[in-house]
Amino acid sequence: MKAFIEIILKILLPIFLVIITMSFIIENVAVKTISNDILIKRVSGYMLDEIINEVDDKTFNEVAQKIENSQYMEEITEKYLDVLTGKSENIDITEEINQILKEELQHEIPEDIKDNIRNYVSEKSEEIEDKLEVGTEGEVTEILNIYGQFTSFEFRLTFIILGLLDIIVLILLEKQQVLKTIQISMFVTAAISMLVFIKIQDISAFVEQYLAGGWIDYINLNMLVGCIIAEVVIGFILLLIRRALDKQERDEVAGDSK
Repeated sequence: MKAFIEIILKILLPIFLVIITMSFIIENVAVKTISNDILIKRVSGYMLDEIINEVDDKTFNEVAQKIENSQYMEEITEKYLDVLTGKSENIDITEEINQILKEELQHEIPEDIKDNIRNYVSEKSEEIEDKLEVGTEGEVTEILNIYGQFTSFEFRLTFIILGLLDIIVLILLEKQQVLKTIQISMFVTAAISMLVFIKIQDISAFVEQYLAGGWIDYINLNMLVGCIIAEVVIGFILLLIRRALDKQERDEVAGDSK
């Protein structure tokens, strides 16, 4: 019975790790990609429309760069995705636009121009939502619903708890051998992440055509690549630790035999 439980837990651990990893990666890919290739172009374009004739070329370029690099662009992206996935009903990016104007563009733009920007972007924000919704019917709507559930806090918390419980029980059952189980799970997770990386590359054309309406130039996979590297590194570290512990155990056994 104990051996059967260990086998089940060993099978479930990489599954939990993959699910948790993919939940964060998929959200990061969606937010980073849409932020970099859709909303930055649109929102910054609307903001720059209001100042193009009000500042010199140098100031204009500085403002454009600050807007594009602002952390609030990703927050705006998350709000649009929340609406598309049903997590919220209305889009209000007023606070984020105000923060960009206050923190990033405090001295570059006169206050009266900032007011014009707020009003103009507010009017155009619904157009961005409409554009993102082009083609989001049928299968794409179902994909967005799955995305919303897969990246929800409750979903992540559930599988994090399951993963921790799995590891705790394995520690009680296997003691030191649990390092080998976790090491193998890391390599399995890395391999599956690599397959996901390849698959995302394959479906990028589909996402571009149906979800983004042709706005996406590439899908941002930086976090996915980082996770693959981290999983491989952790796996090798655990391997080295296991070998060191095994060597120490052999040396102790050899010392006792003398």
